[in-house]
Amino acid sequence: MQRVILIWIGIEFSDLYIGDKIQAYEYVESGFEELYSAYPLLYNDELVALAFEVDEGCCQISTDLAAKIDDASVSKLSLVYDLSSIYLFDGTE
Repeated sequence: MQRVILIWIGIEFSDLYIGDKIQAYEYVESGFEELYSAYPLLYNDELVALAFEVDEGCCQISTDLAAKIDDASVSKLSLVYDLSSIYLFDGTE
């Protein structure tokens, strides 16, 4: 909980903006299955949170995965899950 509080200290909420939608997929034997969509919440060009669509018009906000994505410095990406991990896919191999 402490980390979450520190992320939001000093952020001017009126300066947050929403980035391009991130799609998440699961890799299964037959190919890729769509899991969910998320929207990056950015402040000063830094990814501070992800808004996950949970119902039409409703989102859940999370900072955990956002911090890992921001550390990777990838701008256009999809998330790919398999049985053991999650990967950032930027369209290159």
